[in-house]
Amino acid sequence: MILEELDHLWPWFAYRAAPPTLEQRREVAARHRDEAARGLVASYVIYAGDRGVGKIWLEMEPAAARMGWWLRAGATGKGYATEAIRGLAAMAFNAGIERIEAHIDPDNAPSRALADRAGFRLEEVLTDAYERGDGIRRPECLYVLLRTEGRSADDLEIRPGR
Repeated sequence: MILEELDHLWPWFAYRAAPPTLEQRREVAARHRDEAARGLVASYVIYAGDRGVGKIWLEMEPAAARMGWWLRAGATGKGYATEAIRGLAAMAFNAGIERIEAHIDPDNAPSRALADRAGFRLEEVLTDAYERGDGIRRPECLYVLLRTEGRSADDLEIRPGR
């Protein structure tokens, strides 16, 4: 999916500058399986029917879990990512996670709007936060979803017909 969506994912990921090989993606998948077995990462493909349309992941860090996502260009605006984020957040909260962070480039308006729809709130804008794949230093918006902000894990669960 990544190789098919290079133009769409750029500039948010460095893939266009150096597209990953299939072998590199297999190595990443093997590492994620190992990290998942150790409870450090949860990584899922987002499906629409039987077609993969994106990816969502959760990385466990000492102070909080960090969530990330992306969708194919043709899958945006259909609620797939909102549903996936809410479902993964519910799983994380049910597992005892109290804080989930999403780090988003300020220019990535669709991802920022998605974070808002999924219940995250903008906590701060970090200046000079990371170096993009093309070498440009960028700020980053820190969005946060807290379990204690008047919601329970049940509030976030996706139910049929909802």
